Amino acid sequence: MFTALGIQHVEVLNVQSREHANHPDTLALLERASDVLFTGSDPLRLTAVLGGTQFLLRLRERHYTERFVIAGTSAGAAMATAMSSQGHNDARYRKDEIHLSAGLAGALPTPGSSPNSSPTSTAPRA
Repeated sequence: MFTALGIQHVEVLNVQSREHANHPDTLALLERASDVLFTGSDPLRLTAVLGGTQFLLRLRERHYTERFVIAGTSAGAAMATAMSSQGHNDARYRKDEIHLSAGLAGALPTPGSSPNSSPTSTAPRA
């Protein structure tokens, strides 16, 4: 599929743990990448595994300082912004039934802030 779009070199990186996200081989692959595409899975799990790792710190840094695209489909797109992390199918519009998590957007400090600061997330209240 990607070669049909003119992309000559595609590598798959299946990060399953925070340790894997911090591994030198994983970080080296990120350095070689011209762009990153996150595919489907569980968006909350993706942010939990990647949040605060060296992989995500470098990914965000490259996005802000280079012409580096971070794209996603399904869960990969959902984790890019604040996302619904829990609720019930029958919740409809009842107060406090739907909760948001920060997603990738809140998983890292913005450029210029401390990389050791803790991200916070607040859900809007009805």
